[in-house]
Amino acid sequence: MKRLFIDESGIVKIKEVPNLEIGGNEVLVKIKACSICGGDIKIYKGIKEGVLKKDLPYPLSGHEWSGEIVKVGNNISNFRIGDRVARCFSNYCGFCINCRLGMPNFCIGIKEQEHSGGFAEFAKFYVPPIGGSGLFKIPEGISYESAALAEPGTCAIGATLKVNIHPGDFVAVIGLGGLGQLISQRISAYQSYVIGIDINESKLKKASQWCKYTINSSTDNPVKKVLEIT
Repeated sequence: MKRLFIDESGIVKIKEVPNLEIGGNEVLVKIKACSICGGDIKIYKGIKEGVLKKDLPYPLSGHEWSGEIVKVGNNISNFRIGDRVARCFSNYCGFCINCRLGMPNFCIGIKEQEHSGGFAEFAKFYVPPIGGSGLFKIPEGISYESAALAEPGTCAIGATLKVNIHPGDFVAVIGLGGLGQLISQRISAYQSYVIGIDINESKLKKASQWCKYTINSSTDNPVKKVLEIT
């Protein structure tokens, strides 16, 4: 199968690697879409600039993916061939102390399994016998591309829930990258007034769909502007 590698510093290439074999508690997924995490870009730039020391060629994993199940392990009953699925953070058991406290992203009950990731033709995923799982079926009407944003999308939802936002509140979002855009969308759904702050005009323009106000902090004092707005 094909997989993405940093072939040499700053150069990405596709290489052939052996096909994946799955165990009884695993599924094989044909990748349909994979979004690019900021961490992926940092690895790429770090190797390019000599900051990160990794053996080359270095395989890029890609952890925000969606696809179609093409093979199912013998022990799995809750997924079938043909299911449309999306990966949303790491696996979780559903029973350990962190899972029971509502923090499955810090699960200590199962060990993260080695997988090829979404920057490959196929990925395998471990499905716990009972309890939790980081693999979810995609509802009807949601595209593979949208489903690949499940992980950063839920991060944005979690962030806004912690802030306890109410309709009519003024909320400043500092930094309008991928997560900043998603957080701005989520806050606007509360009928709150979002103040988007960034130094990049294209990001500010994009965020203006959800931000009542935008501030370019490279040309304006953001503290002064926020005080004027509020």
